[in-house]
Amino acid sequence: MTSAIDRILGQLNESDDSVTEKTAEAETPSLEENMLNKVREVSEATAKTATEETKSKPVEELEKMATDAAKAEEERLQKQAETMGSWVADGFMSRMAVYEKALPAVKTASEDEIKQAYDKGREDVEKEASEAYEKGYNDQLAEIHKIAAHIHYVGQDAAAQLVNAAVEENKK
Repeated sequence: MTSAIDRILGQLNESDDSVTEKTAEAETPSLEENMLNKVREVSEATAKTATEETKSKPVEELEKMATDAAKAEEERLQKQAETMGSWVADGFMSRMAVYEKALPAVKTASEDEIKQAYDKGREDVEKEASEAYEKGYNDQLAEIHKIAAHIHYVGQDAAAQLVNAAVEENKK
């Protein structure tokens, strides 16, 4: 494939070989006009070739444009996500700095303090478990007494009915 400049120079060389005589009837165009005409011819031919090539591949060009647009959109979204992520991280770090200033200095406990805290916690858990056991035992015992009282009452009532029935039967 030759470049446009090579074609122009080639056509100019061809036109220089054919020298024409000047006559009074027809004037030959000047060298500038001749070059200008040749440039116009070549540029028109190049433009026609370019349009024919683009007309023959519209789907490919459309796909390329869509791919480029999608890639640009993806890049824009990526940059937006990165920016928003940095804003959230900055806000989080700012909030953490406020919390760190608000907290008193953290004291490191010694081994004895840890053992005392463990023992106190164990005693508290044992005390709570004992209280829960006692409460559960007392609640269960109260429920047993309630049921026993009800059974005793039902039994007394049944015994009274039997005695009354026996007395009535003996009277007859």
